[in-house]
Amino acid sequence: MKIYHTNDIHSNFDFYKKASAYIIENKNDEDLYLDSGDFADLSNFIVQADRGQSALELAFSFKLDAMAIGNNELDLGYDAISSLVNKFPLLSANVSDGSGNLIEGLKGSIIIRKNGINFLIVALSPYFNSRFKAGAYNTFLKNGNLITTDPYEAIERELEANKGKYDFLILLSHSGLWMDEIFIKKYPQIDLILGGHSHNVWIDKQYSQSGRGENLGIIDLSLIDKKLTIKDIDHKYLKDSENTKFDEIYKAKTDLAIKILSQEITAIDSLSYEPYEECQLINFICDSILAEMSGDLAIMHNGIANNSLTKPISRLTLLDTIPSKLNPTKYKVKGSDILKAVILSQDQDYIRRPTSGPGFRGKIIGDLSFSSNVKIQKDPLIITIDNKKLDPEKEYTIVSHDYIQRGSIYPSLKTENKNATWHKLFIRDLMEKHLNNESIFNKSLIKRKISK
Repeated sequence: MKIYHTNDIHSNFDFYKKASAYIIENKNDEDLYLDSGDFADLSNFIVQADRGQSALELAFSFKLDAMAIGNNELDLGYDAISSLVNKFPLLSANVSDGSGNLIEGLKGSIIIRKNGINFLIVALSPYFNSRFKAGAYNTFLKNGNLITTDPYEAIERELEANKGKYDFLILLSHSGLWMDEIFIKKYPQIDLILGGHSHNVWIDKQYSQSGRGENLGIIDLSLIDKKLTIKDIDHKYLKDSENTKFDEIYKAKTDLAIKILSQEITAIDSLSYEPYEECQLINFICDSILAEMSGDLAIMHNGIANNSLTKPISRLTLLDTIPSKLNPTKYKVKGSDILKAVILSQDQDYIRRPTSGPGFRGKIIGDLSFSSNVKIQKDPLIITIDNKKLDPEKEYTIVSHDYIQRGSIYPSLKTENKNATWHKLFIRDLMEKHLNNESIFNKSLIKRKISK
């Protein structure tokens, strides 16, 4: 028999069309198909439209037996998760609501019987980051009234509850390769780990993780005298293929999502965009997040957007313009660190670099923009905030987003999570709230950068 495996598809439905076509053609009733999570990404309009319902209906239309809940599914929030776990075999042994209570209907494991063998499948969601910080994802997950908990306790709880009930143990782990390597050593009773989250292309004698929705994992098992062993683990790169069933379902979900998201949002006017120079759209974002969270100034990189926001505006056009899953973030930095960021942003080669990272769904770094109370004279470089010259020694409270806060593109603006606070809405959601705010719209027209 075979186990087919995917992970971290991130709503790459082009890949899933190929994967599901292969599954339809090759998977028989005694095979398993498992996914290690992050199938549904909120940067995709189908996921955004009905909080994952349509995306998971698509996923489970193609012989998928179970899916671990990844952090991208958790981004959907408590209301969505508590509904979805009662409709689909979504598993996680270490997810609870924001107060640590169990979620009704959510299972930590499932037993599936194939070929007379009882497969115990235990699933985990991310808790430790790559630096092994406990609860590293909960700062953001709490915005959606969810948290993850200690995976070791979760594994041991599931093993105890299922003692004597299974023949072959599979850990469906959206924990990252750094944790999976520990699980392999700590729990020798685990027969196979199917990993995700860290986007590694990695195969070992008991392990498979197939990148970021780019390969189909195939685990070949040998069954002799009711004894099951792993014969081979491989990754298959899939070519384009016909898949009429997928096309029909995908079209129906696309049409539904467009209908849901296309309702016009009242807005004062369109907002123009330029990636490498000051523009009205990013000015508007800066003034919106500063008004919402308060602080000394707002800082935003232009790469947060893809294009101008043109009337008529809807949630669909907002998603297309700003696909990133980033929250407005408030924290303190020294004036000297702001100065370093401004100087770096004047390097035209640098701001044209491609960039990627957690939550960011854009393509480039882009220019660095500011709220309307900031003035930057380029030659000679003079920065003022509320008509006062930037003080290199002073601590300023800035409002930006978590990608910048982590130091991903402007290292001088980095601070630890413990020193920051986050708005529960994504930037595009907060923008929607202010599109009819005449005061902020007028501020977005104010120039912040002058030559001299």
